[in-house]
Amino acid sequence: MINRHEASLNMLEGQLKPNGITCTKVIQTVLEIDRSLFIPEKYHNIAFSDVDIPLYDTYSIPKPLLASKLLQEMDLKKSDKVLEVGTGSGYLTACIAKNVKEVVTIDINEGLINKAKSLHANLSFHNITYKCVDVFSSLDFIEKFDKILIDASCNEKVLKLKELLNINGLMVYFYGLPPISNLIVSKKVSENQFIDSNPFECFREPLTDNGYVKKLDF
Repeated sequence: MINRHEASLNMLEGQLKPNGITCTKVIQTVLEIDRSLFIPEKYHNIAFSDVDIPLYDTYSIPKPLLASKLLQEMDLKKSDKVLEVGTGSGYLTACIAKNVKEVVTIDINEGLINKAKSLHANLSFHNITYKCVDVFSSLDFIEKFDKILIDASCNEKVLKLKELLNINGLMVYFYGLPPISNLIVSKKVSENQFIDSNPFECFREPLTDNGYVKKLDF
């Protein structure tokens, strides 16, 4: 059986710190929230390794470094209200919820949402709202958010979500078709003006009208 404490410290010293993860809040979060809870048991021995781990042989949970980079770019604050597009395993949802006031997480796959909800309840998270929504056809939120995360490659239609940001809010998402997508951090500086930066690029699966290209089946 894997020694979680030792594996976490190896992850920190071997993967995160050498690659620019310096935010104390992010480091504490990824050390405290057990990744192995969100992946199939057969992969527990590599839960903290530098790999994207398959979820039930379909979708994957991002490797620790990518998850940490996303959290660091989001610059989360305790007063934030966050929209997460794509609940996935629920791991990033938990990491976000630990550091903000409220998270609204949406996914087209009800099975995914129910699985994540159960895991989060076991971890005593009470600041997460779950919605089974097709983001391509349901962009009618009346709420505003301080941060929006899409851990998948997007097209122009989904970029309308930027309209849901508060002033000085950030939308963190991937743009561009595989094999390479660019991470975009878009800051809303006025009602109709955004400033974009491109911290890095990597492979992410695209978001489609039918949810993720690969789905989880329970």
